[in-house]
Amino acid sequence: MIDAVNYWWEVDGVRDDLTDPRTSSSEIVQEFLPSSRVVKAFNHMGYHDLDTGARPAGAVGRRAIAVAGDARKDVAAVAAVVDALGFDPVFAVPLAEGVRMQPGTDLFGATTDAAEVRRLLEHFPASTAGKALLAARRAAQRGRARPPSSAATATAGRRARSGPRDRPVPPAHGGSSCAASPGAADRGCS
Repeated sequence: MIDAVNYWWEVDGVRDDLTDPRTSSSEIVQEFLPSSRVVKAFNHMGYHDLDTGARPAGAVGRRAIAVAGDARKDVAAVAAVVDALGFDPVFAVPLAEGVRMQPGTDLFGATTDAAEVRRLLEHFPASTAGKALLAARRAAQRGRARPPSSAATATAGRRARSGPRDRPVPPAHGGSSCAASPGAADRGCS
């Protein structure tokens, strides 16, 4: 299942299950649909840009879509859909890393090429949202029920969901989740 949704606290209201800094929204979707295999994609670019921004493979100015998931074949299948729709897939594995492309992050709303999407994904831990989420996760690990009550943490917790609990999670089945994707090496997958 492709998870293209975003939690908008301004519209959806504040929900404790969706503001918990220990879990990403896509992980909650996965828990809600346990027999499904969830891959997050198509959520950081606006629908109008998805509608008008498609370009053929190799075209100058082709935009990119980040893809996050746990299973190699599922991520590759969604990457093929992204490519077929006219965008370069950029891998942000595992599923918990979908936090890097949600509202409140630098990538959210970006309509840019694969190199810039990769840069924004890599920059997340140093970003305001990334730092706030890291602080919230550390606070949760220390046994606090809620993250520290700074404005940055509260905003990031509501808008930008958290991913893994302060540690990287290896892709499912070992190795890179993008090796099976055509042109993966050209897009920086390893």
